[in-house]
Amino acid sequence: MPHLTTNGRIRLLGSADKHLFRDHLLRLDPETKRSRFAMLVSDTFLEAYVETSFSLDTVIYGYIEDDTLRATSELRRVADATSGEAAFCVESDWRSQGLGTALMELVLIAARAQGYQHIYMNCLATNRSMQALARKFSADLTFESGDVVAHLAPQPAEVEAAATTSRWPRLAFDRLRVLLGLSEREHGPASGT
Repeated sequence: MPHLTTNGRIRLLGSADKHLFRDHLLRLDPETKRSRFAMLVSDTFLEAYVETSFSLDTVIYGYIEDDTLRATSELRRVADATSGEAAFCVESDWRSQGLGTALMELVLIAARAQGYQHIYMNCLATNRSMQALARKFSADLTFESGDVVAHLAPQPAEVEAAATTSRWPRLAFDRLRVLLGLSEREHGPASGT
């Protein structure tokens, strides 16, 4: 298992990063693909998924190490203006190193800033890692049709500025620095900008 290096950074992905997101999803082993999408998926499906994700105003964070995307979190609006769905995917060799936790923190910051009152995460009943991540953030878990649905209610932001939509990416990156124990002076900006 590789260890996280100082060459790795979590940052917000934009449309110029589609190729990184596509390559990340295509690189996943079959079981990880099944766990992430709750079904068997083809490469064609994954390529279409990437295009759709960037056209739906999905907030996507990614952990990039040595110019390769190794983990992602996604947050997209569902149903109404107060609800969102979160999804996570960490390549098997990069698991159990805190990436899921760091990505969840960023998703929750983005959710608060966008005014979400409910965040849902769906996973297979066999996806224990996803369930553990949800529990770590005090999610309510229910079983529905053989799947597990996690519900989180993002708490109000710790600082009033988090409510300012234009500042949420900066606040997220500042929180990430704290989580990873990095200081801007020693390692440069974690945002990759």
